[in-house]
Amino acid sequence: PLHESYFVFFMPESAEIVPAARPILDQAAADAARSGVAGVTVRAYAAKGEGAGEGEDAADAPRNPAAIAAERATAVAEILVANGVAADEVQIQVVGIAPQPAPALTPEMDRRVEILLDPGYRSYSVLQDGGRPWVATLR
Repeated sequence: PLHESYFVFFMPESAEIVPAARPILDQAAADAARSGVAGVTVRAYAAKGEGAGEGEDAADAPRNPAAIAAERATAVAEILVANGVAADEVQIQVVGIAPQPAPALTPEMDRRVEILLDPGYRSYSVLQDGGRPWVATLR
């Protein structure tokens, strides 16, 4: 069965893909390729308080939470494309700070990227001639 969404979580202030996330990314890319989805949305978030570092020089300067989320989205999108998802099918959405509180998630889980597969179709079933089902798939 096609999973329509996947979650990848990150360490604070980081866009590094942790090894535990690799199987999730591999599965999302495989499902997208196998199912012929119309598109893949990579939606990125940062947790409240991220980007509020205290640095003396440019290397330690605080970053905008949206910039951290964008780095996460880019890292995930690059892996999806490397695993066979067409680059023109990937859309990045940067949310920035996740709405608080995110449903069923802890604040730590707000440091995430959601991968959403768009199947690109809707099926309609109606009864026709003698009660036989008729299904139309629209793309």
